[in-house]
Amino acid sequence: MAMPAHASPPQHVSAPVRLAVGCWALALSLVGCKACLLPWTGSTAAHALRWGARLAAISASDVSFVCGLWLLLRAALAVCRRLGVPGGLFWMPSGTLLAAATLFGVVNVPVFLSLNVQLSYPLLSLVGTWREFATSVVEATPWTAWLAAVALPGAVLCTMAAVPSRPSRQQPLASVPQPPALRRGGRLPARVGWAVLLCYLAASSWWCRTQWPQRSNWQRRVARSPHAQFLASLVTGCSSAWSKLLREAGPGVSRSGRPRRANAVPQAPPAPSARNVVLLVLESVAAQYLQIYGGPWPNTPHLAELAGHSLIFEHAYAQCPSSAKALVALVTGTYPRLDLREQTQGSEQLPSLAVLAVRRGYRTAFFHSGNWAWRGGDAFLHNHGFQHFQDARQEQSLDGSWGTRDDWLAEQALRWIDSADQQFLVMLWTIQTHHPYRSVASPQPYAPHDEEFNRYLNAIRDADALVGRVWDGLVERGLAESTLLVVVGDHGEAFGQHQQRLHIFGLYEENVRVPLIIIHGGRLPSGRVRQVCQQIDVAPTVAWCLGLPADPRWQGRSLLAQTQSVQAIFYTLWDPIVLGTRRGRYKYLWHAGGEEELFDVATDPWELRNLAGEQPALAQQLRQDVARLVASQQQCHAEQASNHPVR
Repeated sequence: MAMPAHASPPQHVSAPVRLAVGCWALALSLVGCKACLLPWTGSTAAHALRWGARLAAISASDVSFVCGLWLLLRAALAVCRRLGVPGGLFWMPSGTLLAAATLFGVVNVPVFLSLNVQLSYPLLSLVGTWREFATSVVEATPWTAWLAAVALPGAVLCTMAAVPSRPSRQQPLASVPQPPALRRGGRLPARVGWAVLLCYLAASSWWCRTQWPQRSNWQRRVARSPHAQFLASLVTGCSSAWSKLLREAGPGVSRSGRPRRANAVPQAPPAPSARNVVLLVLESVAAQYLQIYGGPWPNTPHLAELAGHSLIFEHAYAQCPSSAKALVALVTGTYPRLDLREQTQGSEQLPSLAVLAVRRGYRTAFFHSGNWAWRGGDAFLHNHGFQHFQDARQEQSLDGSWGTRDDWLAEQALRWIDSADQQFLVMLWTIQTHHPYRSVASPQPYAPHDEEFNRYLNAIRDADALVGRVWDGLVERGLAESTLLVVVGDHGEAFGQHQQRLHIFGLYEENVRVPLIIIHGGRLPSGRVRQVCQQIDVAPTVAWCLGLPADPRWQGRSLLAQTQSVQAIFYTLWDPIVLGTRRGRYKYLWHAGGEEELFDVATDPWELRNLAGEQPALAQQLRQDVARLVASQQQCHAEQASNHPVR
């Protein structure tokens, strides 16, 4: 059929122009994602202008990433032209890359809204498997995010496909015709455009650094490119951070180190103060949210009732805001590894309280209302002395992907205790206080302004009811006087403090200060203990109460055999890498990005005033303390690797 006279043949633009169109579509998508993260503060024209200026500033890193990606693809295009590669072999992977970059930007929106951090390699390595996280992902992801995850990458691909580039699929890239208008001139406008773009990027970078200097600032975090942040996390790790810490700590620290066994563990007392132990671990529970620790919410009535015959440790700290790391610290009395490798997933044999108990004729068991296949926790427990293991996978009725109701723990544990008349050590681990915080009782309006926080406080009330039910079960069986009920948190949880959510992204009090309570039938003193302690002290303390000899490899110490206060050392490895210590009234945090924080938690319990600049000598002392631990742990890991080489 002949073409009408008024019709003109289609103009086929050059391949670089088509590539530029795809990158422009990606850039607009990423700016739109940043717009979803930037709160709208008003409805006037002035508010709109300020909002637009802030959006331009926080989007500069995304524009820089797109420019870098365009240069990379432009270079690949030049290589393909030189080699005479067919267009399909270039456009298929390049289009897929642009769509994937768009999808990654969309995914980061609900992630940042939920966590106040962007996706990184350490964060993905922590997840391990998505099966357990399904409930939390669904809870935190609105339907609009699922729609955008499909629509925006598709829109980028459709935009590229809509630009005509060549009449034939088999035509090499080198022979694509260009319209005359695109071949003539255009150099000056292009140069002006590049100059304006560079000025915009430089001004935005300067603005972000000066207006939001702290690395932990929310605006500073949202201004980062999620793609560049993820790529950087692939090449930077814990080892480089610890090397930087050792350099900053001063000469000699890396050579001297601190003893791997931080405190001498005393011999067991001649007369044990208990015959049995129930170790109850509260998932994601920080001390500050419990009424018994001064929280303003009446959510721990059972613990308050039991306080008259309890030892309450007011300054207990988790070694790391991670359940897998906490499991190692609580069971083995040693510092967990200072890297992303989980000891629960390895074959390394560590000193274990359960192994020690089994050798002395104890029955041992572990019950978890969640799924401890995560990070290899089930295999770790089997290999470290727990004869009986049971988690929610054996339960038919589950409340979400995380597990079942926590009251199931009391039922199973008491049934197991009844199955034999023998000394026992049993460990229970809850799940309802884990995100998304499930409560089975009628909810109370503890925090009506924050629905998620209110669910969490109600879940703590359920955990408190579990404590009461376990203790009542021991009383009914006549075991209260001969059994210790040790209640401890595995780590804390943040709800907006220090601009963070959940627990793994900081070492502030809400992240690492946990409850530690020893409930007993009168064989131990009662009251509040103000000395600083940590999770690695739990196993030596339990052994001391049972009259069991201390394992010489333990790095913790019995909290009942010695009364002097020592340091607690803790760390987190997931965006950012931070290592800290609490000594006396002072708490010190060292950030891998170079920031230091020093708080007097006695007068500033919410950690709002950084004293590092006012007391540099004290900050230097505490920095050396944490550096010595790093040095000794590196030496310990090197010795283990030489004794057990990988085959």
